[in-house]
Amino acid sequence: MAEPTGMDELRRPAPGAPPASRAGLIEAFARHPVACNLLMAIMLLTGAAALTRLNTQTYPDFDINTITVRMVWSGATPEDVEAAITAPLERELLNLGGLKE
Repeated sequence: MAEPTGMDELRRPAPGAPPASRAGLIEAFARHPVACNLLMAIMLLTGAAALTRLNTQTYPDFDINTITVRMVWSGATPEDVEAAITAPLERELLNLGGLKE
């Protein structure tokens, strides 16, 4: 039986070491630092390209389906405004179709 050499001691995982598949990946990147840096650069460039194509809007386009009516009648009492403007306007708007309120 062959006596263990120094290389066998290096190949044997230390207690608490990561599994062999992960250790193989770490070992591959340790042996090829350019490949590791290239992979990192590719991931950064891919992320930057994806960020530029991300569809975000600060103020999205949407329609507000509301009507605001403002009538200024100086010197009129609230009862006069209600009788002469508000009540007839509400009656006319109730006859329109497609309104929720």
